[in-house]
Amino acid sequence: GKRLRPLFWSVLAFGQRFPKERTIWRDVELEGASVREEELEQAFRVPQAGAAPVRGEAAPPCVDREPEVRWMKILDPHRSQKLAIAFRPLPEPKTVKRLLAGFQGDVGEAGLPSDQVRILAEFMPTPEMIEGMRREEGLHRGVPWDRPEQYLRAVASVPHFEARLRSWAFLAGLREAGEELCAKADKVHAGAEALGSSTALRQLLAVALAVGNRVNAGTPRGRAEGFSLESLLKFDDVRATGGG
Repeated sequence: GKRLRPLFWSVLAFGQRFPKERTIWRDVELEGASVREEELEQAFRVPQAGAAPVRGEAAPPCVDREPEVRWMKILDPHRSQKLAIAFRPLPEPKTVKRLLAGFQGDVGEAGLPSDQVRILAEFMPTPEMIEGMRREEGLHRGVPWDRPEQYLRAVASVPHFEARLRSWAFLAGLREAGEELCAKADKVHAGAEALGSSTALRQLLAVALAVGNRVNAGTPRGRAEGFSLESLLKFDDVRATGGG
């Protein structure tokens, strides 16, 4: 077909780590779509060199221009895509900046879930990134950053952001570990109370104690008033004379 004006979009690289089947693009492919080739060629054709302009269309000036920069980027496409996916659950960059700047050590009042804090701590901007962002901002004043870089720039603008994020992530992890231990302790306590109030268990232990004292009669192990629970496993070793 005829040569048309290109569309400078960001192409997703699907693969094992980023399977297409888990995205909307799988449904898009199944849906399919058709376009009218003639209308596209008419609307987006590239004028031939030396051709007269179409009525109503001004002739393009023969001046070399720098390509227009719509979004500033410092990340390579692979890492940009990775960070875009990682940062997706986060609130707006300005909100992240405000919460990080206001963090005083109280994880419960900090305003960010621990998993989001760990994401920010994992993908903190490096000194090289910060220097690169400053350099690009000087070259392209007024041009906004691409979405992943917006988060990096917001974090980097907070004083002592590295120490803040690391301490925040540590405290959040510590709190989670404490909550997990408390939950497990509650389960153990509930289980112990259930066993302590179980009539069936008391009946079982009474029968086992009577049987044990009977078979141990006349030995130092006889006339016991109780036994350790793991001793219940020993009953399996006692065989009847007939082998039953």
